[in-house]
Amino acid sequence: MSGSEKLLLPRIKARLNKEIRKKKDTSSYIMAALSLWPEPEVSPSTGKDKGPLSATASANCFIVLPEGTLIAEKDTFVECEIFNHLTL
Repeated sequence: MSGSEKLLLPRIKARLNKEIRKKKDTSSYIMAALSLWPEPEVSPSTGKDKGPLSATASANCFIVLPEGTLIAEKDTFVECEIFNHLTL
C-alpha cells in the first residue's frame, strides 16, 4: 500500500486442536480456521483432508510458527494472524 510503512494483521493466541510438524526450521505461516467460541481454538486448513481450494476458502487466519519450531503440539497455544472478520 502506498504510504504505509507497516501493514500488520491483528494477532490472537488460540489453542491448537491438531499437531503440526514442519520439515524446515524456518518461520511459517499456515492457513487455518479460527473459532472464538467458547474459547479461541484454531485448526490447520490442509489440502490433505480437503481439496486445496476448499482449505483456502475455509481459512480465516494464519498460524504463525516462529523459526526454531519444528513441532507444535496439540492443545498448545499458538499465535494467529487474522485476515478475515470474525464474529462471536
